[in-house]
Amino acid sequence: MLRRSVPTPWAAKGMVMRSVVEAAGDRELDTTDGVRVVEDDGRWVLVIPDPSEAVTDLWAEASDADAATDLLEEWAAVVEGAGT
Repeated sequence: MLRRSVPTPWAAKGMVMRSVVEAAGDRELDTTDGVRVVEDDGRWVLVIPDPSEAVTDLWAEASDADAATDLLEEWAAVVEGAGT
C-alpha cells in the first residue's frame, strides 16, 4: 500500500472529487470515505480530500509496489488535472 498527497486548492476540492468519479467510468466505486475506485484485477485507489490542509490524499493498494505506484501515478494525474 502506498500513499501520496497532491496539493489541491480549497476551491478545487469539489471539482477534483467529481473528476475522479467521472474518470472512474464503469469501475466499481465506493464513496463511503472519499472515492475508492476498484480495478477489475483487485487493485484499488482511495482519493480523500484532506479536511484541514489544501491537499488531496491518495492511497493505492496492489499486489506489488510497482503496480501500486502505477495506480498512484494514474490517479494523481487525474487529481492534478482537475485542480488546475
